[in-house]
Amino acid sequence: MIAYGGNDVYHGNGIMVGTLFGNSTNSFNGLQISAANFISEKGTGLQIGIFNSATNFRGLQLGLWNKNSKRSLPFINWQFKT
Repeated sequence: MIAYGGNDVYHGNGIMVGTLFGNSTNSFNGLQISAANFISEKGTGLQIGIFNSATNFRGLQLGLWNKNSKRSLPFINWQFKT
């Protein structure tokens, strides 16, 4: 999915690319690239953006501020175990 404004889906697999309005999803497996990325229920993969937020996320976050259910860190954040 590629969008000028942003992407908003319930469940997705693959690649989401958005601009300033960001990517938002309930569950997602894959790569999210945008200014802001949000996963509200469950996700795996990689998030790249200025702000990344995910609940129950397994993977890597790269950005200015990254938040998952375990910790919040600048620049890089990860969670691979439950």
